[in-house]
Amino acid sequence: MIKVVHQYCCMSRHRTIHFLDGFYEKINQLLWPRLKMIVDAHQRSIKSANALKLGEVDSQAHYVSPRFAEFAGSVLLMLKHGNNSASEAAAGWPLDIEPTED
Repeated sequence: MIKVVHQYCCMSRHRTIHFLDGFYEKINQLLWPRLKMIVDAHQRSIKSANALKLGEVDSQAHYVSPRFAEFAGSVLLMLKHGNNSASEAAAGWPLDIEPTED
């Protein structure tokens, strides 16, 4: 959701629609603390993990492994595609209508 808000913010700035800046800023102020809380919970969970309590050695992946892989993959995907310029973001906008000269 943070990425979506960022993309819309970039598009509105590219199109000089500045009255939405406050709206996007407020949404970011609501979303970032929640993301920080989730990341901190993951960090506490990893720090408090005890290898002896995880159970026997098994040939299958532990249930935490796929969850962490999905989380890390989504963060990497956001970082990879987060460097798009505003013009590239606006080019991907589905309702991008170019003005016609009359």
